[in-house]
Amino acid sequence: MRQLATSKRILLPLLILATCGLSFADYGDTVYFTYQIGSTIPSPQYSTITSTTTRQIPNLAIRTSGQWWIQASLSSTTTPSTLTMGVNPTGLSAGGYSGSVEVWSPNMGNTLVYYINLTVTNPPPPLTASPSSMTFNAVQGATLPPSQTLVIGALITAGAMITSDSTPPGWLNAGWISVGTAPMRIPLSISPSFTNLSPGTYTTSLHFTAPFSSQEVTVPITLNVSAPPPVLRTSANQLPFQYLAGSSTPATQAIQVTSSGSALTTAVSLSAPWLTANPLNGSTPLTVNVGVNPAGLAAGTYNGQVVVTTTGVFTNSSTQTIAVSLTVTPDNRPIITSVVNAASFKSVIGPGTWISIMGSNLGPNTLPQGVPFPISMNGVSAELDGVGGAYSLLFQFTSPTQINAFLPQVLPISFLNASCSIAVTTPTGATSFNTFCQGLAPALFSYGPQQYASATHLDGSVVGVVAGTRPAQNGEIITLWGTGFGQTAPPVSNVNSVFPPQVLANSVAVYVGGQSVQVLWAGMVGTGLYQFNIQLPDNLMPGDVPVSIKTVGTETERVVLSIR
Repeated sequence: MRQLATSKRILLPLLILATCGLSFADYGDTVYFTYQIGSTIPSPQYSTITSTTTRQIPNLAIRTSGQWWIQASLSSTTTPSTLTMGVNPTGLSAGGYSGSVEVWSPNMGNTLVYYINLTVTNPPPPLTASPSSMTFNAVQGATLPPSQTLVIGALITAGAMITSDSTPPGWLNAGWISVGTAPMRIPLSISPSFTNLSPGTYTTSLHFTAPFSSQEVTVPITLNVSAPPPVLRTSANQLPFQYLAGSSTPATQAIQVTSSGSALTTAVSLSAPWLTANPLNGSTPLTVNVGVNPAGLAAGTYNGQVVVTTTGVFTNSSTQTIAVSLTVTPDNRPIITSVVNAASFKSVIGPGTWISIMGSNLGPNTLPQGVPFPISMNGVSAELDGVGGAYSLLFQFTSPTQINAFLPQVLPISFLNASCSIAVTTPTGATSFNTFCQGLAPALFSYGPQQYASATHLDGSVVGVVAGTRPAQNGEIITLWGTGFGQTAPPVSNVNSVFPPQVLANSVAVYVGGQSVQVLWAGMVGTGLYQFNIQLPDNLMPGDVPVSIKTVGTETERVVLSIR
């Protein structure tokens, strides 16, 4: 009889042709195999090949439909013989496959056909645990480590039963885990009783099973209990620094860094670029010198932190934070950067000359003053210091960056052609600037980057080319203005007053476009203010021409006059 692993027999009627009275005693069949990917290969199935008579059927052979996964063999080439049918589904993807195995003999008129049906299925999803293991790190005397959630069966069918046969130890709070459904969410936490445990490592595991799929998973749980680590201590938690802009950098301040127990290795970090610290690492106990670098900082209050942190392998790091404040106060002390002739803006000064003192923090903005000019304005004063004494200067104008002042009309001979200094005193401090005092420092007033002469027409309008001005003409009478041209004849008794115009004691030569021109009048008309009435020649070329004045061998810096 044939032996089949199938539960149902399908009879396939075949045309049996008798050859010499021999025929197969069977009709073939359909054979079913089922394979789950990853499981064992299905067992072979068997069928016995016999004759309908007592005579043997010789020359038995088999042939398949050609699929590589079909395997078939005969135990003998003569009846009775056992046909073994099997499959090798390794490498096949999930799905249905079919083929056939035929038994035949050249001595027979009929053939036995066995139809092979193979069903390949995917394996069921595994019973998973997420995470696959858990570790809790606890420190004696410290707060409990945070709880963690264990998820069992996230991949299997939702609602499928999950059981556990584990009994958690006393230090692990797991709640009810004996029975649940997928996905099973289990909050795990460490019991406060862990503080009774000695420092060390404690392990357990939780075992879970999906009864209907016979799948299981085990989750290792580890508890690391550590003794309290030593902590850092610092001698201060605040450091204030004060800095006056422009002064020397504040001295460093020392912080003592110690440990509550064994020595600790530390690193020092700074939260602001203006902070400094030395050293930046070391082992306790150590001294850290904290400083500030206020270069480039504007006035104001700055806050930063020096953070000392343990380094190396520690259960819990230890940190100390020192708050640092830096108050930068503006340096309002006066600074002189240059002293120049107020007309030419060259460093040529002398008696009876208006000068401009340039710098910073020189004083508040004030309105220009008229005669009599004061010797101080809003607490700001200045003096000329030299061999033989000091002389107060008259003020016409002050601002934070400029002071316009007048040098005495008459100075001792010891001041002339000698080194001297200009000293300025303000409510925020005092400063001085070394310069050179000439015997005579004549200069013409000008304006603009091209240094156009501050000249006027007879009607008082300004000579020039910009809006509101007009150029001079050949043959025209114009007025030039200057300072520092020396004494008048007779001398003005009090230049810091209103006085009638006084002619210069020394003759002057005026040059326009390289030509000496006629000087109609030259003299002082106000405190340190000189007027020159000249008549232009008739042959000047249109355009900008140079102008200068020479007196007592000293010639002014050239300025420009516009000719039309």
